[in-house]
Amino acid sequence: MLVVSDTSPISTLFVVGKLNLLRDLFGEVVIPANVFAELSRLKEFGYDLADLENAPWLVVRPARDTTAVKDLSNQLAPGESEAIVLAQEGFVAGGRIGGIEPSANGGASGRVLCVGRFNNNEFR
Repeated sequence: MLVVSDTSPISTLFVVGKLNLLRDLFGEVVIPANVFAELSRLKEFGYDLADLENAPWLVVRPARDTTAVKDLSNQLAPGESEAIVLAQEGFVAGGRIGGIEPSANGGASGRVLCVGRFNNNEFR
């Protein structure tokens, strides 16, 4: 199972020193280029991102449908927009630790599966 994440779960787990939980739960986590750019801003707050940048299980993959990303970016942050489009392109999504259920034909069914949510470094 491939998991696509937006910025919030990764940055929150990184800041609290528990980034390994994503690796342990999912193996490989795919993030869009926009999410990687958003995560890079943690450097501005003094964080050393070497562990994040060198994590072999964290794969940066751009969404193919740039038009859909742009359309969603009118309502959502760039990382969230691109993560949703990646999910719709056939991945099981894990932004906000949830997902979009895959359909029988390999695409996304549109049913959102929500497992939990991160907010202000607190788990809900």
